Amino acid sequence: MGSLAVDSINVAKKEGNIDIHDDSTWKQQKSRREKNKSRNRPRGQTNQDRTLLIALLVLAVVTITQVVMVELFFVSTETPVVSHDIQYIKNTALNGRTEDAGSTTEGGLSGIINRAASASSAASVSILREPVDIVAEVLQRDVPLDVKENLPSREEVVKLYGATPRILGLETCQAFRDTVKQQDAFIAPAGMFNTGTNLIYEYLEQNCNLPDKVRVHGIASRGMRFQVPWGKHAPASWRLNHFAKDAPKSIDQTAFLPIVAIKDPFTWMQSMCRHGYAAFWPHSKQHCPNLVPMYPYEEQNKFGEVNTDSVKVGLKYDAYSQDRIIYDSLAHLWNEWYAEWLNVTHFPFLVVRFEDLLFHAEAVITEVCHCGGGVMEPFSMRKGKLDDSQGFQYIEDSAKGGQKIHAGSSGFATAITKVGEKIRMEQYTEEDMEFAKKVLRKDIMEVFHYTMPSSL
Repeated sequence: MGSLAVDSINVAKKEGNIDIHDDSTWKQQKSRREKNKSRNRPRGQTNQDRTLLIALLVLAVVTITQVVMVELFFVSTETPVVSHDIQYIKNTALNGRTEDAGSTTEGGLSGIINRAASASSAASVSILREPVDIVAEVLQRDVPLDVKENLPSREEVVKLYGATPRILGLETCQAFRDTVKQQDAFIAPAGMFNTGTNLIYEYLEQNCNLPDKVRVHGIASRGMRFQVPWGKHAPASWRLNHFAKDAPKSIDQTAFLPIVAIKDPFTWMQSMCRHGYAAFWPHSKQHCPNLVPMYPYEEQNKFGEVNTDSVKVGLKYDAYSQDRIIYDSLAHLWNEWYAEWLNVTHFPFLVVRFEDLLFHAEAVITEVCHCGGGVMEPFSMRKGKLDDSQGFQYIEDSAKGGQKIHAGSSGFATAITKVGEKIRMEQYTEEDMEFAKKVLRKDIMEVFHYTMPSSL
């Protein structure tokens, strides 16, 4: 027993309060003193103590609840519904109309073309790679001989797609960054089937992050999403009017910067022949792209209509609905889907070309990342953290699974051959070619430097 305890007991013994040998008496005396203190305490003070205790308990419950909600946010990456209305950001449209009569923005199609041209030179020159560099790298790799023989030359690529990338909508980036809090923001792809939407997501996920979002919500929430919440293949008009199958209903659709992927319509229609997804029309390996019916089976479709001048295409954007939108042909589908996006004037978005994801991936992804307020800081899957020492991360495997598509692999080389002039036109009949040249919108093609073939 310590000296302090001994002294206390000795004092109590001298005063005759306790028997040093009787522990029970000591405990009883202590209990009486505590009760007396409680009785002598003013009633008002007791009520104040009780109120303070209740307040502390409520505060503790609120704090615990907030912690739990934050943890749930990390898991679901959902954001609360807030408003980020942006009006009159991009005032020009293909038809020349503007939503803001007082706007001084250059109007009409010429305005779009001029901005697209200026956007092409906006990418950092230090990270641009000539198409010939990519092709030369592929030629040095172990790829099949037939693939090497079909690789386009630099001159051919530049003739078809230009020497630099084209990105439409860069003038809307500042408005997005100014209006949407970075901790609430997302960058996500949109686009028609077979245009590289998965590739955009994979590139962004591995190379870009929104610093404020990471700081607030952790490394698992870097701000990149697999698709826009209204569905990446859905028309632009579905924004704010629809939710994709797996999209949480509470998420704020206006907090998303859509990155719309577009592809040369002549190579895109061939891709649709291989993988039609939710698009339905009568076709076969013998005739596709089939814009003009040539066989009896092509004159019928599942929509109760007869294909006479063209082969109609039905498309279900919503898997839960029986409604189909009917397009007069694959060429009409390409026209109408992208024209709707290019006529949008009231919220920010970018349009990037699939071909630039092949030849200028780093330049394009850098521009996209910066547009949304992000920084290029690669994420190391192996280390589980950001690691800018790795440099730009090229995709090692196809975003759809299967073939590798990184520079130097056979999958990547095959993808390049498909954008060359030879394979680009090889599946078209003379009738289908003439139909495409007549129907495809030359104004949209001009914006993205897509050329019409002179002949087969």
